[in-house]
Amino acid sequence: MICRTVAVLFLLVWIAGVALFFLSAGGAHWADLPAALSLTGLGIPWNLSGMMMGDAYGLRKAIVLLAPFVNLLLVYGICRLIARRICPNC
Repeated sequence: MICRTVAVLFLLVWIAGVALFFLSAGGAHWADLPAALSLTGLGIPWNLSGMMMGDAYGLRKAIVLLAPFVNLLLVYGICRLIARRICPNC
């Protein structure tokens, strides 16, 4: 139960960050990378790989937007693993 709660809260914060990213575009097709600052903490360390991609600006945006999904899967998986160790019959 707690794993679902943590995962849902993480998902809601990620959705809010993506919404802020697109709303900050001000009608433009894409927002700039500083507008994705709210997503930076959710996607570390995966979004740092976007800096090593060189001039692939569109790829860096995709990494910034999708990196939190990797962390969401990791958080949920680790939480389930810990929960099974603590209470194997639950």
